[in-house]
Amino acid sequence: MTSQSQVITIGVIFLLLPTAFVVLRIWAKTMSRGGLAWDDFMIFGALLGQHQSHSPEGMPLLNDPRFLLYEKCKFALNMLTYVGYGFSKASILILYLRIFDVKAFRIWPQILLGVVGAWTVAFFLASLFQCYPISALIEPFYHRKCINGLPLWYTGGVTDIVIDFGILAMPVPMVLRLKLPGSRSWV
Repeated sequence: MTSQSQVITIGVIFLLLPTAFVVLRIWAKTMSRGGLAWDDFMIFGALLGQHQSHSPEGMPLLNDPRFLLYEKCKFALNMLTYVGYGFSKASILILYLRIFDVKAFRIWPQILLGVVGAWTVAFFLASLFQCYPISALIEPFYHRKCINGLPLWYTGGVTDIVIDFGILAMPVPMVLRLKLPGSRSWV
């Protein structure tokens, strides 16, 4: 099998697989008579997504009319990703502050809220200012000044995971101290 036919095979598989899962999802919803909700309709939008067009050498096709739209969407997604992560982390930490009313514990969610706020702002701004002047990140193709985004992406991902583990581990000592009857201790 040649490499081109392997790529086509993989492309077809990854076209059919998500479509099959969406069809199964809709089928399950109709069988359960639960009716379709907004999340079901939004999944159709995800199915309509497509990859950026590339030349045989692997470079983006700059004359493709979808190129600029693709880059603008990617730029907006980069900005919103860090903001969304920050809000979800802050939501969990505020929940901890509401649930656990122990003074010795409350300091840690407050500290981590500050860390999450700083992390969100730092990575939002770092993503925003990847290129000078600020643009939809298509400037590297037009020989403008942009930083290498890969180290930023790796750093954001690793620090995101570290903060998540900190958030998840934080209430463990409090939960282990709970005095529940034996029959309900692991429920």
